[in-house]
Amino acid sequence: LIVVVILFGPACGDSTGSDRTSLIFTATLDGVTWVADTVVGIASGSATDTTLSITGVRQVSPSLSHQVTLVLHAFRATGEFPLSDSAGVGIGAFSVDQTAGGVVVATTAYRTGTLQPGVLRITSIDRGDSLVSGTFAFEAAADPDTLPHRHLSGTFVVRFGFIPVYTVPLRDDAT
Repeated sequence: LIVVVILFGPACGDSTGSDRTSLIFTATLDGVTWVADTVVGIASGSATDTTLSITGVRQVSPSLSHQVTLVLHAFRATGEFPLSDSAGVGIGAFSVDQTAGGVVVATTAYRTGTLQPGVLRITSIDRGDSLVSGTFAFEAAADPDTLPHRHLSGTFVVRFGFIPVYTVPLRDDAT
């Protein structure tokens, strides 16, 4: 039996620190400009096995929000990475959340897959200032694939927090 312990790092997506660059998360969604109201960047794992997750959220109306999420496993360096299904190096996702009273009551989720691939380009990483920047482009489909696909492309400069994850084996005689 293994217990996973997560220790929380610094705040993510804030505007503190270096002011040498603006923090952004903008996209084109089905040909229309889309700008995130809130962005969170989290790198989690160990020094040799880190996953980067970036999520931008836009409040479209009091009862509707959009969310774009990029996930990159084995986040170590700049480069170009494919976005595909959960077995791949990275995933791109888009969701439409309907809310009532501040609670999500319905979600329509779209994501990349082997038939709807995409690309994530990490163009710079500043570990000292916890900044990552890049571009992305992907086509996302619902599951089951019964709705029109969503087409997204964009640019980001995001501050990320690092959350170390440790596995701690339990003793067999622990109660």
